[in-house]
Amino acid sequence: MTPGSARLCFRASLITFDVFLSYPHADREAAHAFAAALRDAGLQVWLDATDIAAFDRIDDRVAEGIAGSRVLVAWYSTNYAASRACQWEPAAAWSIGDGERVLAINPGPDDAHLMPRQLLDRLLPGSVDLAAALRP
Repeated sequence: MTPGSARLCFRASLITFDVFLSYPHADREAAHAFAAALRDAGLQVWLDATDIAAFDRIDDRVAEGIAGSRVLVAWYSTNYAASRACQWEPAAAWSIGDGERVLAINPGPDDAHLMPRQLLDRLLPGSVDLAAALRP
């Protein structure tokens, strides 16, 4: 995926998801458990495993998912930092929302892998109630 491979536009009327969950496939189990907890809390979660159908253009579906979500939450593990696709997703969300629509969860013991460093300001504390924060 490249930033130029799909059109991104942000219009409040197109929002159909509360959260676009961006994660590396190496962390699939933990990320899917987190997505299930968000759904149990009443949030609509965009997840590649459930929102990309066979034969869909992946880059287009991801771009639509980002544009159609209130926030992108990055499951920012060390595996995330090594994934080119994962790096593209928050960059795309950042570009259409000036960083306000990008949040990160760091499941690791330190923050040395967080890039860009501005993500340190966007980390969700472990005690945050994301569902309550995103309810209209």
